[in-house]
Amino acid sequence: MIKFACLWLVVLLLIPSMTWAIDCIEHTQYDHTILTHTDLEGARDLWCEGDLIYVVNGYLGLSIVDIADMDHPLTIGSVATPGWAQEVVVAGSYAYVADQMDGVAVIDVTDPTNPVLVTSVETDSFAMDVLVDHGVLYVADFSSGLRIFDLTDPAAPTFLATRDTEGGAHGLAKVGDRLYMVGQGSGLYVFDVSDPSQPFKMGLAAMPDEGYSVTVSGGYAYVGGRGQTLTVIDVGDSQLPTIVSGLYLNSYGYRGQLVGDTLYLAGNGRGLHRIDVSNPLEPVPTGRNETPGWAYDVIVLDGYRALVADGSNLLITDISDMEPIPEPEYFEIPGYAQDIAVSDGFAYLPAYGEGLQIVDVSDPSVLTVVGSVATADTAMGVAVEGDLVVIADQEAGLTMIDVSDRAAPVLVSTLGLSFPATWVTLDNQLAYPGSSNRLVIIDVSDPGNPELLSDQDTGALIYQVIVEGDLAYVAAGNGGLLIYDVSDPVAPVPVGSLALPFCTSVAFENDHVFLTQPSTNSDLFVVDVSNPVAPLLVASVPLPDRFYRATVHEGTLYATKGSSTGTAIVDVSSPSEAKLLYHRVFPVWTNGAAVSGEALFVGASPGLAIMPLQCPAVSGVDQTMSPPVLLRLAQNEPNPFNPLTTIRYDLSHSQQVSLRVYDMAGRLVRTLVGNRWHEAGPHAVNWTGRDSDGRIVAAGVYRYSLEGDGFRESRSMLLLK
Repeated sequence: MIKFACLWLVVLLLIPSMTWAIDCIEHTQYDHTILTHTDLEGARDLWCEGDLIYVVNGYLGLSIVDIADMDHPLTIGSVATPGWAQEVVVAGSYAYVADQMDGVAVIDVTDPTNPVLVTSVETDSFAMDVLVDHGVLYVADFSSGLRIFDLTDPAAPTFLATRDTEGGAHGLAKVGDRLYMVGQGSGLYVFDVSDPSQPFKMGLAAMPDEGYSVTVSGGYAYVGGRGQTLTVIDVGDSQLPTIVSGLYLNSYGYRGQLVGDTLYLAGNGRGLHRIDVSNPLEPVPTGRNETPGWAYDVIVLDGYRALVADGSNLLITDISDMEPIPEPEYFEIPGYAQDIAVSDGFAYLPAYGEGLQIVDVSDPSVLTVVGSVATADTAMGVAVEGDLVVIADQEAGLTMIDVSDRAAPVLVSTLGLSFPATWVTLDNQLAYPGSSNRLVIIDVSDPGNPELLSDQDTGALIYQVIVEGDLAYVAAGNGGLLIYDVSDPVAPVPVGSLALPFCTSVAFENDHVFLTQPSTNSDLFVVDVSNPVAPLLVASVPLPDRFYRATVHEGTLYATKGSSTGTAIVDVSSPSEAKLLYHRVFPVWTNGAAVSGEALFVGASPGLAIMPLQCPAVSGVDQTMSPPVLLRLAQNEPNPFNPLTTIRYDLSHSQQVSLRVYDMAGRLVRTLVGNRWHEAGPHAVNWTGRDSDGRIVAAGVYRYSLEGDGFRESRSMLLLK
């Protein structure tokens, strides 16, 4: 699909290569996002018509965004489609949406504020892409190949012809009478469609990898796909299309846009790629912008801005200076690292199917596997203390390993448990394994004879325990935060708790614990535990992914083990004002992480990844160098409350803002301020604990979110009854 309507001339900047060194790094300087339009619940494909952007977003269908005011994009209309909206093209007064199993949805967009679903055109398989040209609709129908319809009556397309293909038909492009269709597992097809009712195949360029999209210009086809991020095919001879070059960029290639000799390619999992194709035989990557999610499509707006469909959001990103963040260092180990612990210059990694792997990381530029030992089952979690490593070994329970000789680690004993062990914490020769609904404490001071000290029902599934002094802080799934006094490990005593939704990890620093909530609306909860009897939720930070693990170091939290590749970096130096700094995209999946020296060591799939730490937050006079805060949202007062609370916020300049209250499932409870223009300065709004219909809401934790000028801050509050 070629998008002409929003093209301006792009000025290219060549970016020199960068070298990586163990030193702190300011991740925010690599954030090229100008604006995130959050008033959508997904973005997979884009189409531009003047000031209107048509966005499809899976099961939610089609949304229409007005970008006449680029600094304040506004969703003006939407309509659901019967299936899964995959791609969109607009022709005249109609939008045609590839709706997968439900064929092609035809939508009347005469009034973009009120789009109307007119009909759905049945196809034999899954409609993956659509193209409209001269009153004809072309559909890439996955296993059914090419299907063609007459649009003389757009509201009632008439079937013309079909042509079967091998593999899964996916992307479409058309130049003159030639239609190009790329398939997954087959290659690039060239069809003559001079008579759309009688198309015939002219040629096929077989591709070893899967293709997702195709752009054609100047006698060359540029195919984005899996395996090779970009494949270039000479289509000068339609009967003999020939692969002439390829480019691997550690990501899938999805949709792209060609501007002159520059191809902008959405790289799923790696952001937006910029590629010089002035010589199609030798395409050269010249820059990359990481994006928070999974980039699916791009529309270039001008010389410094592009729109990106980034999975969950619609982004405007700066393409004038596409300097990529330096890559982490990667070191392969046998198996897949599920967790990591670092101590005294050695990393200990439980490698799925390969037991314990020990890596010398004293010199991060020269990593070496120095020892390994098999375990009874599948090593999942790890903890180290001195010369003892304890492995959470799934069905086998806990495995104790002597690592006094790292080159020859010795399995000392295995202690069976009543549940599969998937993680373990070790503190002062006491092991706390999980996951089950029991707080289990095991004395491992004699590794050859570990002794069960306590096995106490918690009433909630324990995901992780961290011990500080005499207190154990427990991330207990739907039980939220539990706090136990473990000064007597034989008889731990519950001392405090806080109801939070589905917490899977817990980290501790400076009288605060940080818990991740991996759900549709993922959050990092910040809890003040200076009074463990009455822990207080002081902030919640929306995260760009579902993260199951977190580690904190000197005011910076690193969330890992997400539902997509990457690490969220959160500034928690001022816990009540915690904020997301950057979503650090990795080309591999991340699991557990540990800080040692000046580096973050991340258990990855596969191997071990090492990256510099975020530079610590500035303080004192240097703080004037920080970027200006455009809005600041304060903690509500009082908190907890019943039934009245006041929410205060401060704006650096006049802008349009919204303030909304959500429940912890992400459902809108009440709009307190709806896209209203505010002058600069302080503002306050009261909430009386009622929903949009005036009904009193139930007691519990609620999240309030302030949005304005592309920025968003959220906090949590507790309503008591």
